[in-house]
Amino acid sequence: MKMAEAVVKAYRKKGEAVNEMSQLSLHSVTLEETKRFTGGMDDPARVVASYAGVATSDVSSDIIVRGNSPKYMQWRLDGAEISSPYHLDDQNASFGALTALNNNLLANSDFYTGAFSSEYGDVISCVYDVNLRAGNNEKFEATGGIGLMGTELTLEGPFKKGYAGSYLFNYRYSSITLINDIGVIDVPGVVNYQNTTFKIVLPTKKSGTFSFYGLGGKI
Repeated sequence: MKMAEAVVKAYRKKGEAVNEMSQLSLHSVTLEETKRFTGGMDDPARVVASYAGVATSDVSSDIIVRGNSPKYMQWRLDGAEISSPYHLDDQNASFGALTALNNNLLANSDFYTGAFSSEYGDVISCVYDVNLRAGNNEKFEATGGIGLMGTELTLEGPFKKGYAGSYLFNYRYSSITLINDIGVIDVPGVVNYQNTTFKIVLPTKKSGTFSFYGLGGKI
């Protein structure tokens, strides 16, 4: 009698924070959760709306935690503090109507509603520490898509065979603008926006792993 091989995989405990120094008042947001959230619109900020003590706005992606102003929220991308990952952001808040982040490029991220670690400095409201995933370091992949948030193309793969380094690149263009430009539908007051995200991972034998990433948007 022959049996199929058994594959055992180790996973982090569900809900466990990426940052080991933080243990209280935090939520770990996984890629699967961002895809299952109803009305998420590819926006990681809308995913946390269901958490206790969090209120949002129907018009924009404002996050109000325990009554604090949304402008006191701190955004982070792979550990580096950023001002706002949104197009048309409001100067009185940290959000806008259109996000430049793409859920398909995100790894596990941490959302803090209180009891912040010392590394986050003088945070009053909350912290959203977003992490980009690494590209596929085994084979080349190309993914395209058309949706409400935009028409996009994602490329990822290894730099060479046998090397653990990888690249990840995504470009997204407004679908409504594209439809308007080719004359299918005349959309008045259309917002023309586009954004690009990339991440390059370069492991070395003696000096550790180097990571380069970026997020840019144009409107």
